[in-house]
Amino acid sequence: MGYVTKKDLKLKNKKTNINLDGYSLPSKKGKFYIEEVEVDNITITDPAISNAFVTNVVIRKYNRLIKKLTEQLVDDEPDGEGLILDEIEKFRIEIKNKYRKYLDKKTLEKMARKLKYFIKTVKEEKEVKKDTNTKGRSR
Repeated sequence: MGYVTKKDLKLKNKKTNINLDGYSLPSKKGKFYIEEVEVDNITITDPAISNAFVTNVVIRKYNRLIKKLTEQLVDDEPDGEGLILDEIEKFRIEIKNKYRKYLDKKTLEKMARKLKYFIKTVKEEKEVKKDTNTKGRSR
């Protein structure tokens, strides 16, 4: 058996509350089934495994964010820049609060650089639009 459930730990240690330090896997249905055994939650305690798992989760979220932001930039909506900056800030806060302790420094720095570049591009686009709107309206 390659896993240990909280129920097994409770029986061995005779404790009612066991706090495992690690990354808890989210479940869409609220329960996992391993070899036809219902498991409430799974916690990854090995730092290498949790790093690899969380990196994949964050990269998927990051790619979805970039795709969404690119679509918003292309749509040229008047309030699009504000929405883009809000989405980036929301993502940064989520990474900081949920995933930072599981990710390595190199991955965090790489994503931060790309997000800063994206913010810079959005602000430059906003300035260009602002300049083009004000130039043609003089009397």
